[in-house]
Amino acid sequence: MADAVERAVQTWIVTQREEETKFIAQEIESASTSLLTLVKYLGEYLTSEDGEKRVKGIGLLVDVIVRLPDSSFNKNSTTVISTFFNNKLDSVDEIVPALKGILRLVLMPTYTSSNCKDTIKELVKINMRAHVQATRHMVFRILDSLLTRYRSILQELGPEFIKGYISLAEGEKDPRNLLIAFALDRVLLLEFDVKAFAEQFYDITFCYFPITFKAPVNDPYGVTGPDLVSALKQCLCASPILGPLGMPLFVEKLNAGTPPTKIDTLDTIAACLPVYGKAVCETFGEQLWTSLKVEIFQPVDSGVQAQAVNVTKILVEILVESLVKVSSDGTPSQMDRSIAYSHALLRTISVVLDKKREKDHVDIPKYIERFVPRLYFLFFNNALGFQEGRPDLGETILVTDIAEIISTVVGCLDRERQESWINTAFEAYFRGKPGLIAFSHTSVPDTNVFSPIETSQTIGENLMPLFTSAVVALRSETSIPHHSLRKLLNQLALAAFTCENPRKKFALTGAVASILNKHAEECPEFIEADMEKFWSDNVKDSTLPVMKRNEALMIWSAVCQALVARNHPKAFPMVKKILGLFDDATISQHAARCFGQIPNLEGSTISKKNHAIIRLLYVQKLLNTIGPEIKANYTPAIASAKSDAYLTAVSTLTPSIPKGTYTQTIDAFIPLLLRGLELQDLALRANVIDSFVTIVTKNEKGANEVIATHLGTLIGAMLKNIRTEEGMPLTVRLKVCALRFLTGVAGMMNQEDIQPFKSRVLRELQVVLDDRSKAVRHEAVAARTKW
Repeated sequence: MADAVERAVQTWIVTQREEETKFIAQEIESASTSLLTLVKYLGEYLTSEDGEKRVKGIGLLVDVIVRLPDSSFNKNSTTVISTFFNNKLDSVDEIVPALKGILRLVLMPTYTSSNCKDTIKELVKINMRAHVQATRHMVFRILDSLLTRYRSILQELGPEFIKGYISLAEGEKDPRNLLIAFALDRVLLLEFDVKAFAEQFYDITFCYFPITFKAPVNDPYGVTGPDLVSALKQCLCASPILGPLGMPLFVEKLNAGTPPTKIDTLDTIAACLPVYGKAVCETFGEQLWTSLKVEIFQPVDSGVQAQAVNVTKILVEILVESLVKVSSDGTPSQMDRSIAYSHALLRTISVVLDKKREKDHVDIPKYIERFVPRLYFLFFNNALGFQEGRPDLGETILVTDIAEIISTVVGCLDRERQESWINTAFEAYFRGKPGLIAFSHTSVPDTNVFSPIETSQTIGENLMPLFTSAVVALRSETSIPHHSLRKLLNQLALAAFTCENPRKKFALTGAVASILNKHAEECPEFIEADMEKFWSDNVKDSTLPVMKRNEALMIWSAVCQALVARNHPKAFPMVKKILGLFDDATISQHAARCFGQIPNLEGSTISKKNHAIIRLLYVQKLLNTIGPEIKANYTPAIASAKSDAYLTAVSTLTPSIPKGTYTQTIDAFIPLLLRGLELQDLALRANVIDSFVTIVTKNEKGANEVIATHLGTLIGAMLKNIRTEEGMPLTVRLKVCALRFLTGVAGMMNQEDIQPFKSRVLRELQVVLDDRSKAVRHEAVAARTKW
């Protein structure tokens, strides 16, 4: 058989027929001959001075090896053949069959770590630019196999291997090879010590960004542009060492790229930021934020805008998490800077979500799955890990920002998802299970020290808005997870009244109002009995401290507002009770302001955004009911607390008067407001003038007729309130309000109406142009321009 194999070798050298290759392989596999015998028969060809003969000899050896099973090899034969192939890698003629043979050997169980080291040392010497794509492709495939099977051996080689690899990867352009190269880059960046080679890895990866490759029609290789984009993205987000070098390029592409390039850039940034970490985010955050703002607030492409919002969200998560650490270890200036930066980003997300909601975008609910729990996690983690001397993030503006985001997201959920979420929120806040809504890479553990609704509990009470923001956003058809709404409302109202924390008090008061507005029919006892007792015990009782009575009155007013908005029959008797407090000098002014704010829903939890029940013409109904009471009970005794209270109430109420009844209502209130221009209390006088400013700037139909009737009196009064005379000091706010009236009335009235007063007004304004206050001078210039 040996002679038959030798003849087959001779025949193959002449014909290169597959039959001879198959025969030789079968003979070796059946042990009729051996690999070393084959090498012996090929000796004259493998060592020939004739390059063509050598290539044929190596070609036959490789073809046979590729056909043989692993069992035909032992460590000795594998080492001998591997060494032989390694020595051929510097030959232009013989490198192709040698690489093909190595590609088979590296997959054999008889291939050892020593073989690996020897092969790598020769492989990295290859000048890739001197070879065609197919040859380079085999080099990358060998590297891929060695990294997969002998990773620890290559890690031991350290810088020697990394330098060699970089030299092989530099300048590669073929898409088929790049797919493998990007995967290799990612492994090296993730699992090898390459800190000293950051610039080199930046050069061999970021040089391809962004990828614009489009596969030709009927491409047989199947490599697509998205394949390359995805592979490169996974490579660029592999290690934080690329961050300082890569972020400037990202910002550059974001500022100057086309929409597809910007989308690719933003998608890649989103993948990279969590890996690059807080240091890179803090260093390049301002540059990135400047670019993101343009794409968010001045969008030219909706896809770019959506991706910009997503990147902003990720940037917020990283910076807020960083803020938690800064709050523990950082300086006050670092803390302030981080808070200001995070506040700007969170406000942007909130604004964008509101705009998306207005346009009925369907993707907002997805934020409840990861983003909202992560925000909860960061603040809960801070609150429950509170230590002496460590700032409480709950005391910062960020809580308000996050509460607005939560409210928007929860408000966009359907009833079923709202019920699921609010169930977990109640478990978190009532039963000490914050981990149900607060989680990131880990969850906040259950704890019996977290029950911030309890009046005696202070831990986490600053985070109450993060609970109530979800409650107030619920739909009216969404069930509240409590066995008794009456008991819940009493619990929340009591907690709001008794707590000392202003943020908690405000949040709970808003929650009481929102729940009552949507579920008033389910809790008549709370309205008729419990609130009546609350009034008697906490508002009407003059023996209580004024501050506590004022706090109770705020809760009472919020309940009134919730009921007035839905035209509940019990609302108006409750509102009239507030008028009864105008005789009580100790709280009359506070009562007047509370009364005047009842129809004004702006800034309250009673809003369409929060799915509140707001009936048409609710303000008109309130004014029709309360207006006659005001006129009947007001007395012109300027010095009385009651008169002052009525003036405050009317001046606070004026901005809320609706168009339909504006002229009729204002005409009824004008006598009160005119008397207010003579008040000694400058703050009250400014409030009254501000009401007149509202009248002239709203410019409602019929308002000019009302003003024209009293024009001389009003202009004379305003001129008295813009010029400080000896013994009659005026506040800046009073002057500003009076000047704004003069500006507004000049724009509102016909020229023939204001002509008789023109010279006097301009003369007085000339004096005010030299006022000490810049704000006053600014308003005086505006008024003079109008006149």
